[in-house]
Formats: sequence, C-alpha cells, structure tokens
Amino acid sequence: MSNSNILMAEFLKTKRTATRRIAIASPLCLALMAIVQQGYFSLNLFNWYYVVFLPATFALISATAVNIDNGKHGLRAIRCLPVSQGKIWSSKLLVVLGYALLSCFLLSVAVVCIPFIFSLFGINQIKQLSIASIFLGIIVVFVTTMWQIPFSFIISKKLGVIFSVLVNLAISFSGVFLALKPYWMFCPWAWVNRSMISILGLLPNGLPVEEDLIYTQSYDVLIAIVASVVLTMVLSIVSTTLYKKSEAR
Repeated sequence: MSNSNILMAEFLKTKRTATRRIAIASPLCLALMAIVQQGYFSLNLFNWYYVVFLPATFALISATAVNIDNGKHGLRAIRCLPVSQGKIWSSKLLVVLGYALLSCFLLSVAVVCIPFIFSLFGINQIKQLSIASIFLGIIVVFVTTMWQIPFSFIISKKLGVIFSVLVNLAISFSGVFLALKPYWMFCPWAWVNRSMISILGLLPNGLPVEEDLIYTQSYDVLIAIVASVVLTMVLSIVSTTLYKKSEAR
C-alpha cells in the first residue's frame, strides 16, 4: 500500500467524526462569541483563538483521531494490515495537521469578512488589520503552534482525551506570561504570542501595542518558526516511535 493510499485511508476514517466537526466548529463558534465585541472583534478573535481555543482544539482533534482505532476489533484490524504501523501513525499526524490548518484558515476568513460587515453599519475596528497581515498572521499562528499536534498525540495516547486538553490548556497560559520575557524562546507556548506582537501588533493580553513602544526584535518571528518546525519534527518522531513500541507488545 502506497503512502498516498495510507494517507487517504486515514483521511476517510475522519469523515463524520468529531475530529472534522471540532476543527470546523471551533473557529466558527469563537467568531460568533466575539461578534459582541464589535470594534474589538478582530483583535479579540485572534487573541482568544491562539491563547485558549487553539490549544483546546488541537488537543481535541488529536485525541479524537487517536481514538478512532481504539477498541478490540479496530486495533486488531490495524495490526493485521501489511503496512508499517509507523506509516499509519505518521499519516494520522498529517491528516490532523491538515484539519488544524483548515481550522486556522476558517478563522482568518471570519476575521476578514465579519469586520467588513460591521463597517457597513458604521462599526469600525479599534485596530484595522490588512488582509495581508491577517493571512500572514494566521499562517504564522499555525506554523508556530503545529508542534502541539504530535505533543497532543503523545499525551492523549498515554493519558486520554481529558488530560490532553487540560494539560495543553493549562500550560498554554504560560505563553501569555513569558512572551515578553528575555527567555521567551525556551517556552514553546510563548512562540505564537511573541510572533503576534511583531506581525499584528497584538500583546498577549489582547491589547494593541502602543506605537512608541518596542517589545520584540524583527528576527523573533523567524526564531519561533524555526524552533516550531524543529520541535514538530522531533515530537513526530518521538510519538511515532512510542506508537510502534506500544503496538509491538
């Protein structure tokens, strides 16, 4: 079985499952909640998403994807396939990364469209975000947080869905407090917060950056991106190795 067939099989498993529903519903529900903010809609939607909703969403879609094959018959069928268990797990990771990217894209669409609708009624945003900065911002949000997918795979496989969500949410708040510290790069949860200061001019607490204050350096975003890509690769290898060992028992 080719890699593309394995990937397609893992994708088809997620049809009509909570994995797909959560990835789509999370940004849309958040957008509906943020509508009441009116002029602060754009800033709050972005901030609430990567501080609270994104860690919970990534943990949930990872945990539900991991649990799809749970059960005696499901696991037995997987083990009988003439396919490397590592390839199955890696394909599952890629599918969930795709859903995570879809979730981020839907959020960016909401940030573009809803403020435009507000403007038709004379409601302007406190801070105007260009379409370019919105899409650049959401790409960086995804890239600097995608390591949470293999991380959540590991936690959910070992501890279950609830602990995966709680752990990711609890530690994600550390990024809010450490994003402005000199040692921010040592806290993965701070990478996205630090990057949004540079790209969107948005502080971790959701307030816009004052024009005469400089909190970050121009290369901070690059550091966060490189660190996230490396950590994603490392955690993916670790999670795949742990999965193969557990299935070999």
